[in-house]
Amino acid sequence: MLSSLRSGLSSRQPLWRALPWSLGLFTVYLGLVLLLQWRNGAFTGEFGAYSDEAAHFVAGVMVQDYLREGLSRSPQQFAEEFYSRYPKVAVGYWPPAFYILQALWYWIFSPSRSSAMWLMACATALLAWLIASTLRNEFGLRAAVLAGALVVCWPVVQSVSASVMIEMPQAVVTTLALYLHGSYLEQPSNRRALAFGVTVALASLFKPLGGILLLMHVATVVIARAAKLLRAPHFWLPFIVVLCMAGPWYVWTFRTLQQSPVDLPWFSSRIHAELANALLRQLASLSPSVFVLLLFGMALSWSRWTYLGRGRGIWISAAALLLVFWLLELVVPASRSARHSTFVTAAIAWYVTAGLRDLAQSRIFQAVHPRVGRTAIVLIVSLIAAAYLQRPVDTGPRGFQEVAAFLSSQCQSSGWHPIVLVSSDEFGEGALVCQFLLSREACPWTVVRASKLLTKSDWMGINYELRYRDPEQIRDQLARLPIQWVVLDEREGRRYPHEILLRGAIQRDPATWRLIATGARRTARGRVAGRLLIFARTSPPATAQPLVLDLTDRIGKQLRVNP
Repeated sequence: MLSSLRSGLSSRQPLWRALPWSLGLFTVYLGLVLLLQWRNGAFTGEFGAYSDEAAHFVAGVMVQDYLREGLSRSPQQFAEEFYSRYPKVAVGYWPPAFYILQALWYWIFSPSRSSAMWLMACATALLAWLIASTLRNEFGLRAAVLAGALVVCWPVVQSVSASVMIEMPQAVVTTLALYLHGSYLEQPSNRRALAFGVTVALASLFKPLGGILLLMHVATVVIARAAKLLRAPHFWLPFIVVLCMAGPWYVWTFRTLQQSPVDLPWFSSRIHAELANALLRQLASLSPSVFVLLLFGMALSWSRWTYLGRGRGIWISAAALLLVFWLLELVVPASRSARHSTFVTAAIAWYVTAGLRDLAQSRIFQAVHPRVGRTAIVLIVSLIAAAYLQRPVDTGPRGFQEVAAFLSSQCQSSGWHPIVLVSSDEFGEGALVCQFLLSREACPWTVVRASKLLTKSDWMGINYELRYRDPEQIRDQLARLPIQWVVLDEREGRRYPHEILLRGAIQRDPATWRLIATGARRTARGRVAGRLLIFARTSPPATAQPLVLDLTDRIGKQLRVNP
């Protein structure tokens, strides 16, 4: 695979052939990522930066537990049993590659917030190194190193690398796929098509977004006017590889993926608003100056990606990926988060670097002095980096770790099986599940989420419906369940109806539920943004009924919680 990558680039010696340079540059990028993680408070984060972050971490730990157990039973049975105790698992909705990667990492370094951040730091540094490796061949070492550093400083990259998210490892695989696709375009062969297909399948097993690399594969034929490739059998080989490697997973999880809505704005009157929103999202994630440089680089590099020639393959692939990705943003609502722009990080970096180089060599600067252009570019890059580093990114709310630590100390002296009901938004409930999971050696927790016990909805949170209509119904239900503690998040801002009803049920039954502690919910910058209330049951229920999670609207069955 790497031989295909090398043959598709310049005849100059690639950076990875110079091992000391490669290791040194990777170490520099790794140090920069770790420094930014420390500045952003990533190592003290509590898995609440994104609504999916906690689910990704819990799923990684679950896969590690399954591998450590020796694959002794069916993976579905193990996952259901694990979910009944730590109900924030993403396997099934998201493909398994990221969780297998985490499981192998945690097998070596053990699961913790710090080890997860080191994994994300290594993935980010590897992405920057890959980008610098390719840019060096055409723009020189200095420009390549600066481009990689600027990628690390990009706020979206900072945010994703400071949390446990799929996007950064997938961006690494996507960048490698772009390299291999450029190699294929310049010298089409079965071997290069196979190598590209394997990386596309791997990217698709990180996240469904990887599948658009096949759309890029087709789009390059149109952009480069290379229709003759359609008649070659090797052109269709990547589709067969992806179908064989990733297809079985998506067939198995088809029911879950059906819950992801797809909107087609061109069938409605909102097309102009959608186009404007897509543009604004790109401006917000890149900054206006970088977005202008990206368009400038693509415009002045028109010849690079409008006809096929030696050294132009990766430029054609990058242009096709950007165009397909922007089109996808108009179609799929789930792709409209700024963090998904990391999928095309390499393509953006290539064309921004080209735009800077073309600007430096423009007649405006060359008419004065050649060094004026280089000085202007250094100034522009410095201003962009300063803007990117102006303020830390948000790494999610805090305060949940203290709650788990306090209840762990209570658990050891209670004599009951530790079942705790947590009530918060999607960020807080996930963060609490993660903290109880990390403290399971001190206490074998069973966590129940109020959003699952008291409401109905699908995986996307759509079709939200209350199971109970008033506090009295919830109070009567809690009286029959073997729940020992309740954690309520009284945060600033809007709260869900079931949270308000649960708070009312607890208040109406002071003889059963006693407030034993109050903590502070804080922002990543330390500002108090609400209270975390901990209630303890004063006595066991007279006749406790089994605790059952009704997940028929999600997986088509009910799960019985076996503490």
